[in-house]
Amino acid sequence: GDSARGYVSWMARFYACFLVPLLAFISGGGAMRDDLKADAVDYIFTRPVRRPAYVVFRYVAHVACAQFDFLLALAVLAVVGLAFQATGVMAALPLILLAQVLVIVAFTAFGFLAGALTSRYVIVGLLWGGIIEVGVGTVETQLSRLSLTRQVLGLLEPVTGATQAVAALSAPTLVALFAVFASVMVAATAGLFAIKELAGASGRET
Repeated sequence: GDSARGYVSWMARFYACFLVPLLAFISGGGAMRDDLKADAVDYIFTRPVRRPAYVVFRYVAHVACAQFDFLLALAVLAVVGLAFQATGVMAALPLILLAQVLVIVAFTAFGFLAGALTSRYVIVGLLWGGIIEVGVGTVETQLSRLSLTRQVLGLLEPVTGATQAVAALSAPTLVALFAVFASVMVAATAGLFAIKELAGASGRET
């Protein structure tokens, strides 16, 4: 029925382009705030690792774990779709998996930067989501390319069946774009973490 045909579109639009980036951002910001707590800072200071390198290693480890967790979630959704005989689940899976990998890499990096900037990183995420992802992203011009989720929706056009006014970027271009975005976010986080005054157990949380 219509519900079975719409299941794959739901996986692409709601799961891959809303739920995954939202949770990736929150988990990334939370991980960064955990590292700024007094007891964590005291431990970091005892490690023979430079602060920027620590941030990079922390990000890579966090993304690897997140990819595994969301891979399991995607597998569960695929099994549910097959159980209810949703059409096109297996055919759509490679593209949705690629989209999931990209948004985890990008939005976790953004979460790291927001978490390093402020304890109210969720507000930063809401502002970004409202202004860039929802506001600018719905404008049918080249400005919509500023929206990461809009870019991913373009990648998922064969799955959703919705054609956007602005031509979608190719998969290799999109991978390169998201890699650059994540690299810039992590580099900014590492730079901020390197110069940030961190309060240990005797001081307040940053």
